[in-house]
Amino acid sequence: SDPLRAIRERISSRPAEWQRILGDARFRRNFKLAGESLVRPPRGFDADHECIEDIKRKSFIAIRELTVADCLAPRFQQMVEASFKAGVPFMKFLCKAVGVPF
Repeated sequence: SDPLRAIRERISSRPAEWQRILGDARFRRNFKLAGESLVRPPRGFDADHECIEDIKRKSFIAIRELTVADCLAPRFQQMVEASFKAGVPFMKFLCKAVGVPF
């Protein structure tokens, strides 16, 4: 629960940075956020916060769905590498929130 709270607090205190990361065209092309969310805002967070829907998340999972054809394509490795690069700002944000070196 401590890491989750730290991520929520970082989103709450840096909404523009969070929105810039999620709004980045490369990130949006490669990923969608998944996982469960709370029905109500977590204790201590403003229900009117501009990022409240993300603050209510129980997990921060960025998913890229691939087909069998994607995995068998000649440029699969390059596609995976490009996806990882597109996810770097997202991962940096989360790692900074929980104090993990990136």
